[in-house]
Amino acid sequence: MKRLFSKKTDPAPPPNYGAALEDLTAGQTELAPGLRNLYSPQQTAVKARLRDVADILADEGLLTAEKVAELRDERRQSGQTVEKLLAKSGISHEQLLQAKAKLYGYAFRRLVPEDVDKKAFAKLDLKYIRSNMLLPIAVSDKTLTLGTCDPANVFAIDDVKRQTGMTIDLVVCL
Repeated sequence: MKRLFSKKTDPAPPPNYGAALEDLTAGQTELAPGLRNLYSPQQTAVKARLRDVADILADEGLLTAEKVAELRDERRQSGQTVEKLLAKSGISHEQLLQAKAKLYGYAFRRLVPEDVDKKAFAKLDLKYIRSNMLLPIAVSDKTLTLGTCDPANVFAIDDVKRQTGMTIDLVVCL
């Protein structure tokens, strides 16, 4: 009760930590250049670049280094995607999908209607299959083999996982 009804006193002024900080950092000035280089390294002239479909096609010998450089310049100037520019330059849709599969680490398969299991096809709604360009191929245990022509569409793939409650084995196909 004494605390509740006692007189309020003015709070003590905040302590001055400036002098204490100066004393603490005085001996560490020798380490500062080393730490500065550790946390903010020198900028290099070479910019990092992610691999894309053109790099895969060049590795397979379907494009020359000069053609890849031309494609990159044209992409910078026009703003079009590399895939559209590759289609204009004579790369077939199948070659492009094979390169995408290799880039994303998936297998590429040529499918025929006999490869599709009707049980797998029944796992998803037909409207959903058409709108997302997906193809349920087979079901085994808790795994659904799913074909797609767009392996970068992770939202649709995750949505299929959520809808079916199954593990997805993705295959790139036409």
